[in-house]
Amino acid sequence: MLTEGLHRLLMVGTLVVVWIDHGKVYRAGGYSFWTYARDTWAELRACLRISRTWAVLGNDAAHSAVVAQMAAQP
Repeated sequence: MLTEGLHRLLMVGTLVVVWIDHGKVYRAGGYSFWTYARDTWAELRACLRISRTWAVLGNDAAHSAVVAQMAAQP
């Protein structure tokens, strides 16, 4: 999917820019760049999964599926 690839490419740039501007704060909070990147990619994957669900199922069914997915997350 082209749009997912573009989202991932944009996220790479965003990761770098945010780390350059806010890395000191993340490090003070115990985050390394790799921990920050891993957690951010996990969020992006979850968002893309929701987006694909919405695209396949349509509004009503996707809404129910997304609510169920979110309820199942810790």
